[in-house]
Amino acid sequence: MFKKVGEGFTVAEESIPIDIHYNKLLDWLIDRKKTTINWKKQLQPIKNKIKSAVQELPKNDDFQLFLKQFGEDYSQINYFHVEKIFELLKKSNESEEKTLFGQYSSKRMKDWSDITKLYEKENLFLAEAASMLSSFVNFDISNMKKTIDQSQKQISDLTKKQADWARSVQTYEQRYKQSSNDLGIKGNASDIRNELLELVNELPELFESIVSLIREPSIEQAVLYYKAFINYTLNFNSNKTSTGETEVLPSLNHVIKNGNYTSGDKISIKSEEIESTPSKSIEIDWTVIDSSKPESSVNIENSSITQPAIDWDVSVDKNEEPSGVSINWDLEITSNEDIHSENSIEVVEMSSGQKSSTQESYLSNIVTRNKFIDDLLELREFLLQRKEELEAKENIITINLFQSHASGSNQNPWTSIIQQQTSDNIISAIDLINEILDNLENGKMRLLLEIKHSKRFVDRLVNSFQHLIECIDKSNKSIKFAESKKEELNSSIGDIYPKLETLISTTKSLKSNIEKSLMKQYPGRTVNIIGEVNNI
Repeated sequence: MFKKVGEGFTVAEESIPIDIHYNKLLDWLIDRKKTTINWKKQLQPIKNKIKSAVQELPKNDDFQLFLKQFGEDYSQINYFHVEKIFELLKKSNESEEKTLFGQYSSKRMKDWSDITKLYEKENLFLAEAASMLSSFVNFDISNMKKTIDQSQKQISDLTKKQADWARSVQTYEQRYKQSSNDLGIKGNASDIRNELLELVNELPELFESIVSLIREPSIEQAVLYYKAFINYTLNFNSNKTSTGETEVLPSLNHVIKNGNYTSGDKISIKSEEIESTPSKSIEIDWTVIDSSKPESSVNIENSSITQPAIDWDVSVDKNEEPSGVSINWDLEITSNEDIHSENSIEVVEMSSGQKSSTQESYLSNIVTRNKFIDDLLELREFLLQRKEELEAKENIITINLFQSHASGSNQNPWTSIIQQQTSDNIISAIDLINEILDNLENGKMRLLLEIKHSKRFVDRLVNSFQHLIECIDKSNKSIKFAESKKEELNSSIGDIYPKLETLISTTKSLKSNIEKSLMKQYPGRTVNIIGEVNNI
């Protein structure tokens, strides 16, 4: 008995509940001499006896249903299970057989009665129950919950990865489709190479559209203008043909005249080293010539050609204000007949019965196509220069060049062609040349020519498509693997949940039985087992 401070009543000790933490329960029993410290050693013979006695139980439904929860592991049978088995035996015919002294004559009843008494000796059943309770809460139930949590986390991670892989598949498929659309192919995975090679069939149509632009009147007039300017400037001093005219832009003129004929029709293309005849055309060097040097050396296609310096007959006094400069346009250009050119182009008219060694068209052949582009660039630079001169406030060049030839018997036959040109005509021709050059050098044209001439380039394109296909397949396989893994994890969780629920139920029942057994030893007092065992 004790008395609270400041109060006039006492509280009986029997009314104070006994609270025991589940982890300290076994130590609590040993400390209070409720059980022995060697309880495990004394428990082993009881377990052996249980294992033998279980085999002798009747095979009826009641016993079979009860034993089903243990499977083949009868080591989980504790004192409270033994009591249940003993109760089932009492309900059967086994309990009716008794001796003169009131003891059971049935061997089964005697065996389970002995097991019960052995458990109750020194409260071994409480020691085992306390140990099992701690193990269930700290290990078995905890591990099952952790396994379920880990499995659910893995399922969540796999779901996220599946979404990432699905986005990757979508990205690869869009890239594959976009690449197919950019190239203009269907994108049949099993026929990519053939689809790429079939693109080359678009080249003739593209080349014909270029030929149509080349044959526009503004281009023909620009070529004639350039020819007139060159012939007027040379003034028939050199490089005369049989008609007395100097040829310009041979590749461009060829396409205007003959179109993009294949070599099997009208032209033969030779890419070999030949010795040229006296040149019918003249190549203009637009670079600035240093007049301070007596002569300049120019390297043309591995051939060293010495050109005489041009005397411009210009004298400027440094102390004098520059007013007007008189330029002598009587240029003398010598013919160089000993020029050897590598990879030169020879265009030969062929009869319909002749055959060529190559089947490439004029614009698809690398050498002739480059010559054609060079002619276009040369013509464009000439037109740009003339445009600036015509748009100048004082057209000094036109005055100096053509004023003396405007009338009279000495009139140059090219003068009228040159004087007819306007800035608008030149701008129109420049715009058309830019359009032609863009068509010749745009991405699609370069792509088609690369496909036509480079097997290695085609291999790279095919490999890029195959790489995308492999990435798509790999991502799809990863998605399927993740789905299979999720099913496996869900199945595992499905197997664990029933076991966990059974174990939780067993643990709660075990806790309740321990509390009842302890309350029998402490009459009138409430025993509470506290701790995590109440939160499972």
